[in-house]
Amino acid sequence: LGSFGLASEIKADGIELDMGGLGNRPTFDSKLGDPIERQKFLDKSKEVNVGISSIAMSGFYAQSFAKRETIVPMIEDCIKAMKDMKVKVAYLPLGTESDLVKNPELRPIIVERLKWAGKKVGKIGGVIAIETSLNATEEKKLLEEIGSKYIKSSFNFANAADNGGDIV
Repeated sequence: LGSFGLASEIKADGIELDMGGLGNRPTFDSKLGDPIERQKFLDKSKEVNVGISSIAMSGFYAQSFAKRETIVPMIEDCIKAMKDMKVKVAYLPLGTESDLVKNPELRPIIVERLKWAGKKVGKIGGVIAIETSLNATEEKKLLEEIGSKYIKSSFNFANAADNGGDIV
């Protein structure tokens, strides 16, 4: 909740909320599923006039989107939070465990899971923006392979720079 005050202080338009950590739990350690807690976030957003731009599944920075067995409830929990909070964008980093540059063999399962997730988030008119370690050309190919208008790119220019890419 404190992020809203800081965002207001720096005159930001909005913030990204996070679904919380994963650890060994079957889904995110999120307060957004609790109607009372969720309302606190919505009230604070309105009070300080700072929107909620997206909901992040940042637990996947360190956990495997490709190998995690409980992907269904995790994605469903995020989409429910999106719907309940009237947020249209979720952020999904594929992180180190599902890095398609280092682990290209994971591509088929990631594509399959993202096709499914796209269908689910499409039902609420939302999108899931994925971050990969692929360059822009390869990420475009991945999005074409997924073939869902509900799965978009969240291109991290820092990844490109870290990998020697010419941002310009």
